[in-house]
Amino acid sequence: MHLAARDTIGRVVAVGHLLPERTGVEAALLVEDSWQGRGLGTRLLRYLGHHALTGGWETLYGFFLAGDERIDAIPRHVPAPVGRREDGGAVTVSIQVHGLADRLSVRRP
Repeated sequence: MHLAARDTIGRVVAVGHLLPERTGVEAALLVEDSWQGRGLGTRLLRYLGHHALTGGWETLYGFFLAGDERIDAIPRHVPAPVGRREDGGAVTVSIQVHGLADRLSVRRP
């Protein structure tokens, strides 16, 4: 699953994708610096979470560098408990996908 967000002139300003494994799926996000802080990462994560839920994966997870406050803020918008583990300079966040059922709403723009 690959998603992209475009600005008003059609330039891609954010992307998200899922990298599936056996029972889990990694969510990866990239938002152009000038577009950060506008909720694009959170919206992309909602769509990815919806696809993880309908795809039957048990766990949705992601990695980021410790100290990255913008990406660290995104899991706070997830409507279910998020596990967080820090190891050195890397942070792993994870959620049990079944915890998203009945809590995840995906709205089209």
